[in-house]
Amino acid sequence: MDRLGKCPNPECDQDWDGGEMIDHLLSLDIFGIKSVPEIANIAAIYGWTPQNKLHFSNVRVHTIEGNIILECPKCRLAWEESSDTEFEGLIEYKELMP
Repeated sequence: MDRLGKCPNPECDQDWDGGEMIDHLLSLDIFGIKSVPEIANIAAIYGWTPQNKLHFSNVRVHTIEGNIILECPKCRLAWEESSDTEFEGLIEYKELMP
């Protein structure tokens, strides 16, 4: 399942794309940094390049008993990241995060 896609829950359909990393980092006003070249250096730590413009995901990530669990922030649908298909491995963790 694509962390930048949409929630597979038809009642939710939440878009998980949190936007391009550079734009997101600029909006955070990290340490007063306002220049794109300085932000690009920070984004490069995560693998961002002008040719590989990575996006942030709005999917929540949890580690529970060694398993990586992904959760939709809107409807709270959760699944194990290792699932091969959208609904294989769906789990009901209602108490993951407030």
